[in-house]
Formats: sequence, C-alpha cells, structure tokens
Amino acid sequence: MPIGKDPSRNPQDKPKQIPLSSVASGSRVRVLAIPERIARQLVPQGVRPGEFLTVKNRAPIGGAILVGVNGATIALGRALARKIMVKLVVESR
Repeated sequence: MPIGKDPSRNPQDKPKQIPLSSVASGSRVRVLAIPERIARQLVPQGVRPGEFLTVKNRAPIGGAILVGVNGATIALGRALARKIMVKLVVESR
C-alpha cells in the first residue's frame, strides 16, 4: 500500500474544490481557500475561508462576477475569482 493512503477514508469525502470563476449564477458556495496575497483585500469585505457566498450574476465575456456575502453584494474580477477555491453547497429542501 502506498505511504499516505488511508484505506478507511473514502476519496469522495474530500470536498471538490473549484474556482469561483466557474460557478453558475444562482449557486451557493462555501469558500475553501484564498491565496494570502489577495486575502488582505477580500477579508475586510467578508470573503474568507469558511464563509458562504451566493453567485448573483456573471457578466459575459470575462467580466465581473457579483457575489452576495453577509447581506452585501460585491464585484470580483474574473481573474481574482479564478484564484478563490470554493465548494458548491447543496441546499436541502
């Protein structure tokens, strides 16, 4: 068995990380990781690991992504959103 592999752990238990830039409008996500160099500008706006965001709108042709966080709406450039790793949240009904 390869070192570092835990046979009791299911590989599906690991949250699937995707960049915020690839999330569809209307989706709810949880922030998993933000590079430290951009976290300084995002944390004061409420975008931090563990926080929930709602993708409100995606401008066409590489434009800004509008996200809702803590009752506010902020615009993120597509290049910045590409660096924010998130997990889709499945709402139970």
